Amino acid sequence: MNDRPERSAQEFKDLFERCLGEAGLTTRTLRLGVLADTKQDLPENSIDSWRRPHTTTGQPSLPREETVGVLARWLCARDAVTVTEEELLAAWRADKDARAASRKPRADEPSGPPARLGRGEFYEGIIDASIYLGMDHLLGRVDHRLRELLNTGQPIPTYFMYLTHRGYLNWVARTEDPQYSYHRAGVELCESKGAEIAAAILAATGRADVDFVSLGPGTGAKDRPLLESLSAAAGRVAGTVYYYPYDINPAMIVHAIQTVLGGDLASKMLVKGIIAPFDSLGLFSHVYKDRAGPNVLGLLGNTLGNMSDDYGFLETLLASGMWPGDLLLLEVRCHVDEDAGQGPGLGEETKKRLNFGPLEILGAAYEDHRDLITVRREHSRSVIPGTVTTVTRCERVQCGGMTWRDVRLCYVHEYSEADLDDALAEIGYTTVAKLHAGVRGADSERVVLLYLLQKP
Repeated sequence: MNDRPERSAQEFKDLFERCLGEAGLTTRTLRLGVLADTKQDLPENSIDSWRRPHTTTGQPSLPREETVGVLARWLCARDAVTVTEEELLAAWRADKDARAASRKPRADEPSGPPARLGRGEFYEGIIDASIYLGMDHLLGRVDHRLRELLNTGQPIPTYFMYLTHRGYLNWVARTEDPQYSYHRAGVELCESKGAEIAAAILAATGRADVDFVSLGPGTGAKDRPLLESLSAAAGRVAGTVYYYPYDINPAMIVHAIQTVLGGDLASKMLVKGIIAPFDSLGLFSHVYKDRAGPNVLGLLGNTLGNMSDDYGFLETLLASGMWPGDLLLLEVRCHVDEDAGQGPGLGEETKKRLNFGPLEILGAAYEDHRDLITVRREHSRSVIPGTVTTVTRCERVQCGGMTWRDVRLCYVHEYSEADLDDALAEIGYTTVAKLHAGVRGADSERVVLLYLLQKP
């Protein structure tokens, strides 16, 4: 290896990419191969972080020393790989030394950023965040809570699909599936109408320095165009936008922040992650109400339509999550014909596999239950009139010596626009604006509807 002093601190990434290319591996196949042969699990989002620039530092991350040792031994042993284990390790050491040197201020320079972050600040791998300490009853005893739900015949809440790291990866893969037309339509709506939405927010609040609270940000693909437009508007009046990604899974928040802070947004806004379940929203409203600026809550991706008590959540959100003048950006799916068949989106098999995911936490095998899973459209699953719900059920679940029958795995509500308008007004929301995007399926047309609502 050439030990030139002007080394770019990117050599590990370059050699790593070369190894992957020569071996014909992707992030996923690398993880699976290392796991099968060494029993060491390298999370896919960690591998991806070694391949792309960090949104704050502009450089890829580096694996830890013990991790790079395992990685180099396994990867450089592939037949087609011409890079040696010693070369890959030397590149890693050089990058590590170069980054350490770059963080040391010269004698004539001021010291670097303080170790203590201010509100919303981020530096390298550190981000300002709030964490709900009551998460232990969700994360520590997921299996226990699932059994309680199954024993009492209750539907499994949607957030169980996203609690684990595997659930997070399943969601990322879902959003990247070209068949998932609902997601694509929602992203395109936010991208094409971002400036219009920002203008409507400014008109309703009278100011641009808003706090944007993203309830379930996913990959951040919808948040980014909205925040770009809001930040541009705030910049014109010397304001600052705060971004509060709020999710139960820390990996989701990390992914969303990396998406949103790509490009030049990192220098234009402040970020504070909130790791908590939605039913703690009332507690965390005091976190994002830290300053006098208005709050815009984003409930995108038909998150509302995955709730068994959608009407009740809208009531709670208005009462305990919003102050007078705050806004709610709500994305839902609307049907055109109540009697239409399955809506567009993922294939039937993919939907079944995704919705069965929480039961795998208990050890139930999807392959043993595939033929027992049904996906049907039903009426009267929501108190909002005119709603049609796609319900995924499993006729019988067997694992660990237990048997549960008629297990409800997932709800997906599609609303009648007129009836939803009435319900929102009845709860107390004022409709500021509505935007539509068409979604065409195999047998009918659906609509993605984006509401901008305000609490009087």
